[in-house]
Amino acid sequence: MALTTYAAELNKSAQKYRKQLLMLPGIGISELIPYMTGFPGVTYKQTVGSLLANSQLRPYDGKNNEVDTTELHERTLETFLGSVVELFDPNALRQTIYAQLLANGNTVKDTEFAKAQLMAIMDSVLSYLGPAAWSATRNAAGTTTLELFNGFDTITATEVTATTLSSALGNYGLLTEAIDSSNAYDQLQAIYRAAAPELQRKKVNVFCDPDIVHAYNDDYLTTVGAVPYNNQFERTFIHGTGNRWELVPMVGKDGSDYIHCTTKRNMLYGYGNGVENEKIEVRRGDNAFKLQFILAMFFGVQFATLNKKEMYVAQLASASS
Repeated sequence: MALTTYAAELNKSAQKYRKQLLMLPGIGISELIPYMTGFPGVTYKQTVGSLLANSQLRPYDGKNNEVDTTELHERTLETFLGSVVELFDPNALRQTIYAQLLANGNTVKDTEFAKAQLMAIMDSVLSYLGPAAWSATRNAAGTTTLELFNGFDTITATEVTATTLSSALGNYGLLTEAIDSSNAYDQLQAIYRAAAPELQRKKVNVFCDPDIVHAYNDDYLTTVGAVPYNNQFERTFIHGTGNRWELVPMVGKDGSDYIHCTTKRNMLYGYGNGVENEKIEVRRGDNAFKLQFILAMFFGVQFATLNKKEMYVAQLASASS
């Protein structure tokens, strides 16, 4: 098939599956999805946040005595429009995917084959989103996914500087010594106990550098004498939390300055989900043997709230030295 004709066929498939492809940032952040909450259809900025109240029953006295304890804590989930213009060799990709489909026992139909090619390219593009969710720093003149938006660690550093994350507010603590295999058990228990009682009683994900989980496992064996796993799922929980605080090592958290202890509903990621400004296209370029894959899509992350009832951040001692 001529290159121009094949480009037209691929682009036809790109338009057919456009919505399906653009609503799948999960291809790149599949590791994050079980622990975070997605906001589809977010373009640029959307106000999010939490509604907190301190309402309670009181002895009935026949009087109104109304009070207003409700507080709306607003935050902004900001997504940024990113783009890709990628040259690819359709023949090389065709051979690889054709072999994969045959190996899986699938019937190789033209429509499914074209879709498989597009998915393979999308998989490569979006695989950078997961790690960037933590350490990305927005740079409008940048050229990588790490410069597309502000990741959770970057947002955290800004909030610490602004003292909206602070020991006085009960949502932040600075560790006094580095975590290693000789003290990880005590250090992580200390983090749990430093958190607000309301947060201690919730199901919390403890996002951290994978090395911290290794250190905790090693120290647990020394301190308690058994591997700290849930019998069914082999998930590691901080001892003494009633299997509520789960250690969640993340790609992209390597070398992070922070341990984030928070709930799933507090960790937000926004994406366009196929809105008007997003596009996916395949076309013939200037290269005689390659095609252009063109993609534009929105992505960004944010905390719903910094309230101590929903989040506690521990900053590693090594980060402040």
